[in-house]
Amino acid sequence: MTISTKQNLSRKRKFRSRFNDQNWDEVLKFIQSHLQANEKLLLPDEFCDALFKDTYSVYSYAQFLEEDQFNWILLHKGRLESLPLDFLEKIWFSSVPVFANSVFVLFSQSKQNSVVNYHSNHLRSLWFLLLKRKQNQVLNHFQDKVTSFKRKILTEPSFSFLGDRSNSQPRPILGQHQSTIPLTWAATSREQPFANLGDALSPIMVAALSGLPVTHHSFSSWRTRLACVGTIAHGLKCGTVHLWGTGIDHRKHPINPYFNFYEKPLNTKFHIHALRGPFSAQTFRKQGVHVPNVYGDPIWFLPTIIEPTEKQYDLGVIVHLSELENLSDTSIVKKTILRYKIPESLASKIKIITTMTQPTFAALEAKVQEITACKRIASTSLHGLV
Repeated sequence: MTISTKQNLSRKRKFRSRFNDQNWDEVLKFIQSHLQANEKLLLPDEFCDALFKDTYSVYSYAQFLEEDQFNWILLHKGRLESLPLDFLEKIWFSSVPVFANSVFVLFSQSKQNSVVNYHSNHLRSLWFLLLKRKQNQVLNHFQDKVTSFKRKILTEPSFSFLGDRSNSQPRPILGQHQSTIPLTWAATSREQPFANLGDALSPIMVAALSGLPVTHHSFSSWRTRLACVGTIAHGLKCGTVHLWGTGIDHRKHPINPYFNFYEKPLNTKFHIHALRGPFSAQTFRKQGVHVPNVYGDPIWFLPTIIEPTEKQYDLGVIVHLSELENLSDTSIVKKTILRYKIPESLASKIKIITTMTQPTFAALEAKVQEITACKRIASTSLHGLV
C-alpha cells in the first residue's frame, strides 16, 4: 500500500510552502534533510498529496495498517483520533521523538537521532493528549460497573455531601452525560507506568459518585478543577482547585523541593469542601484558607463499587511505598526490613500486600479484593487502613 517509491530522486529536493504555516514548513524541512531512500514514513494525508507524491515511500493516516513497520512517524496533535491508541502507545514507548513543535511531533525508530527533551512543552502536550485517550479507554472499561451501582451510591446524604457545599444545585445524574469533571490526581507517566492504589482510585470514585466522565488535569493546570483522593494538595498550584477529601503534607513546598514547609502558591485559589483530616485543615488555615470542619476520605464509598471478597487470611500487612525495593507491581519489601519476615508456620495466615498495581480497573479491583480477603489489616500506608 505504498503510495510511491522513486528512490533515484534526490532527497535534497526543496519543499515548496503550500500551507503558509510555520509549524508545517518546519517539520517538512526537517523530514527532507533526514529521510533516507527505502525508509517508510507515516504522516497526515495532506503531506502525501501535496509534497511527497512521486518522491518517497509514504503512508497516510487513512491508509494505515498496524502491521506496517515505519521508520518515521509524524503525529499531528489534532489528528490523533485517526490512529489506534495501542499504536500510539507503541510509538511513544519504542520510538524516539526527534522533532516537535506546537502542531507536530516526529518519531524515529533509530536511536542514533538526537532526541527532543521530554520535558519540553511541545512534547508534554502530546503526552497529555495520549493520557486523555488512555483514561477514556479505562473509564469506558468500567462504565458498565459504575452504572449498575449508580442508583445505590448516590443516596441523598452522599449526594448532598458531594454537591451542596459548592453552593450550587447538584445536576441530575441519571440522564445522559452532559459534561465531564476536570480532576487532578497522581496519574501514571512514562517514567512511572505503575499506579499507586490510593491515587488510581481517585478518578474511579469521582466518576462513580457523580455519574460523569472524568478528564485528567495536571497539578499546575490553570483550569478550574477538582482534587480528591490522596495526600496531594501540597503539589497543587495555579488556577482554582476544589478539594474534596484531599490531604496535604505540611513538610512539602509546592514550588521548591528543597524547602521543608508548605506555603500557598501564588495565583492559586482553593475552595475546600472537605479535607482528609484536622492536620490538613491546620496547614491550610495557617495560610489563610477557609476550611470547614468536614473531614473524611472518599474511599469510604469504595465498598459500594467493589464488593468485599471472601476472607482467606487472618491478617493482611500493607506496606508503604518507601519500604519497597522499587515502584513496580511485582516489587518486594526491602530485605533490610526484618519486621516483614513471616515465620513459615504463619505463611498461610498472613498476607503481605503492596499498593502498586497495573493502571487498569481489573488490576485495581483485584488489589482491593486482596485487601478485603483479610480479616484484619495492619498498615504503614494510610489508604490501607481506609
